[in-house]
Amino acid sequence: MKPKILVLATLDEHGAGHAWSIAKKYEEHGAEVQEMYLLRSNASTKNYFIDTINKQNVRYLWYKFLRLIMQLPFAPFSKMRWWYMGIDFVKAEDIIKRLTFTPDYIHIGTHQFFLSPKAIYELYKRTNAKIVFSMVDDKLLGGGCPYPVWGCREYENGCAHCPVYPYMHFVRKNIIKQKRKYLKKMPFHLLGTSYDLKKAQKVDFLKHATMHSRVGCPDIPFKMNKEEAREFFDIPENEYVIMVGSTNNNNPNKGFKQLLESLLIFDKTISDRSVTLLMLGKEIPSKFNFKNIKIKAPGFLDLRGLFTAYYACDVYVSPSVEDSGPYMVNYAIACGRPVIAFPVGIALDIVINKKTGWLTSCIDINEYAEGLKYFYNSTKEELRDIERDCIILMANYRNSNFERAVCE
Repeated sequence: MKPKILVLATLDEHGAGHAWSIAKKYEEHGAEVQEMYLLRSNASTKNYFIDTINKQNVRYLWYKFLRLIMQLPFAPFSKMRWWYMGIDFVKAEDIIKRLTFTPDYIHIGTHQFFLSPKAIYELYKRTNAKIVFSMVDDKLLGGGCPYPVWGCREYENGCAHCPVYPYMHFVRKNIIKQKRKYLKKMPFHLLGTSYDLKKAQKVDFLKHATMHSRVGCPDIPFKMNKEEAREFFDIPENEYVIMVGSTNNNNPNKGFKQLLESLLIFDKTISDRSVTLLMLGKEIPSKFNFKNIKIKAPGFLDLRGLFTAYYACDVYVSPSVEDSGPYMVNYAIACGRPVIAFPVGIALDIVINKKTGWLTSCIDINEYAEGLKYFYNSTKEELRDIERDCIILMANYRNSNFERAVCE
């Protein structure tokens, strides 16, 4: 008998790796699935608590007001995208009333502003379901940050001495207290990259979880040869094409400073073969002054344009210095393109030196530049072998995912 699964998350985003895509994976394997989201941003979302499309409603206005109040004290000092203050909008009873079945599993994605540790514990007690957390990022680890900043490891100590907001200790203390009180006495499964799971093992309210190393395997809807893809971007066939993409180049965790420094080192080694940097997302022209590297910046693309960019490149660069993903690494490997990365996030699981990419031993710009040079000097035959290895690796992970195991 196929399991009944409740999927909960703050956001109804349709991107790969988010709760919506996880729900679809369960459905593909035959499970009966019910989804609930705090925020509705897609017209197709039927089960939600706050509508952000039709904004003239009391719950949305109250939500926006509280988010504004939370951000005001931190605005002059903010070094993160936002900082969570432990205000949650939905109780366990609100979820129970909407259930169409008694779930065997409750799979929880990013849930800040949605569910408190107490609400999750009450759901567990009321339904006797197995609880599953996906570590989309590092919010689960500590007392407010979406990611530890600049190598911060205070989450291992209950965020006792926050380097970003030291004056808000009472907020951190309360969030950690709630997690310790409720998560410690509840069995649950934790899904994430090996990078995130190693962090979770050092957190007292997470280390008792049953941990599963998880690699997202995106479905690429079409194949395209390199020559055809380059025609789309008007890039010559014999170019060495480096692809990078990001929605926020100014976030220090995304490592664009380190990428620039690595590219400048590589720029000095370029000889006879021309190089193009295919830069998706937000461009910062003033920071990219190369002698030998041309920049092509088509901006933000739809999914078809994104995959075409992967097929057009020789190598994808992921410069993140603190990240659970990014999922663009998964996309690159699934398209058969090697990835150059620092040893963080998903790269530790799927970037294998000289087989599916280039993984540096530490955050070292010279090592990173060596990776750029390695693929610059690779032959077409070597790149074809790497493409094959990338696709085989992703196929192996696709056949052994958590959603499949639950449903079999």
